Amino acid sequence: QTRGLMVARVLPNTLHFSLKGLTIAILFFSTVAQSQDGCKWSYNDLTWDLSPLVRKMPQKDYTIDRGSWTFFLNPCSNTVRMPAPCRGQDPEVPESPAYQTLSHNGEEACYALGSLETGQFGLLDEDSPAEGVRVTYRGGGACDGRTGRSLELRWICNPDLP
Repeated sequence: QTRGLMVARVLPNTLHFSLKGLTIAILFFSTVAQSQDGCKWSYNDLTWDLSPLVRKMPQKDYTIDRGSWTFFLNPCSNTVRMPAPCRGQDPEVPESPAYQTLSHNGEEACYALGSLETGQFGLLDEDSPAEGVRVTYRGGGACDGRTGRSLELRWICNPDLP
């Protein structure tokens, strides 16, 4: 268990966790595009309202620890607080809905995983819309010198969970 979240599976470049009956997969460096309206999205007769998941002061951001890396995220909003390794960086780390940070043996690093303004909703499966929804953020910190980091959050609907 990691700060209120249950980690279900960890695959290369993917984190899966459950939160109040939803299974969420986070794919790093992904590329997907659709449209969104705030934190609520509709497709035909289906609507996903993720606004209850948004953290606000005095709440803390969702965090996931993976080895020496810690991920901070806040769906549909910038993180509540900028993580400590991100403060005072040169160049300055921009506000973001998620960060990837490293604090290990005196080494610190911080990467924004996208920009809130780039958030786009989409279906997990066009042939089965009730499967769930994803939101993708682009425009994060440089990954390999030319590719910007991005973040894809997936909300998988499971009618069998309470």
